[in-house]
Amino acid sequence: MARPPGGLPTRARTRNALHEEPERLDSVTKPEVAKLQDYLRRKFANASIRIVAMKNGDSAEVFIGDESIGVISDDKEDGDDSFMFRMAILDIDLEDDA
Repeated sequence: MARPPGGLPTRARTRNALHEEPERLDSVTKPEVAKLQDYLRRKFANASIRIVAMKNGDSAEVFIGDESIGVISDDKEDGDDSFMFRMAILDIDLEDDA
């Protein structure tokens, strides 16, 4: 089979394309990260809040300074676009502040 300019034969390219991961509908984009970071900084009056998108693109990590405090993920349901912020608070974290 002849190799087209793309490298793989046409059938192989088609077969590989069928096995590629579909585009995620629940990804956190760079503009959303910027808006979320601005929102959280204003809401909590804390300019050291920083949001970093994760490599998989479906969520972003929230930091205060160098400490990770939680994860934000995009939640698209029924045409609505919202974000879920999850923050785990361990019992040992509560003891440190006592």
